[in-house]
Amino acid sequence: MRQLNLGAVAIVVGLTVCLSGCVSPERGVENSRSVSPTIDKEAEMNPGLTWEQAKGDSQRMELEIADLVPKEVVVSIEQREKGSLFSCTATEHNWNGSTIVRLVPGTAIDPITRVLGEHYRESKWSVNGYIDMAGDYMVQLTSRPRGESYLFGAGVKPDTIRVGSSSKCFTLPEDVYPGGSF
Repeated sequence: MRQLNLGAVAIVVGLTVCLSGCVSPERGVENSRSVSPTIDKEAEMNPGLTWEQAKGDSQRMELEIADLVPKEVVVSIEQREKGSLFSCTATEHNWNGSTIVRLVPGTAIDPITRVLGEHYRESKWSVNGYIDMAGDYMVQLTSRPRGESYLFGAGVKPDTIRVGSSSKCFTLPEDVYPGGSF
């Protein structure tokens, strides 16, 4: 049986503790801000964009997607008036909202979601289709370098399709608090 050399263990533990203290706070902040360097570049691509413009653009696209659902299975389309802001970077935000398409009860949602995704295949959008944890087919559209994204597929409630949006990144005026509804 091998004996454990306590002196060697103490040296390894001591070196680990010493080396972990070598990271400066500035470096840690830098690393946390650079987690997604593409978003920083995207934010620079939208100079002068206001939150109102970003919200309006996102809501128009939500409705464009919802309007592609075959009319014969649509009961209603309800767009939320307000959304929330999330951080893109330390100085940039994006607007997030959603639209719900209520369908005739019993309508198969996955085939509709697949057709909607295919509609955008030959466009400016990057299209990613996948099966979510609930077993539903979902589609995410992303646009580079503008930094906007749309996710659609089966909603939480039965017989619904949810179209969620995340707008282009923008800078809020200094006097606007990003909490609450927008």
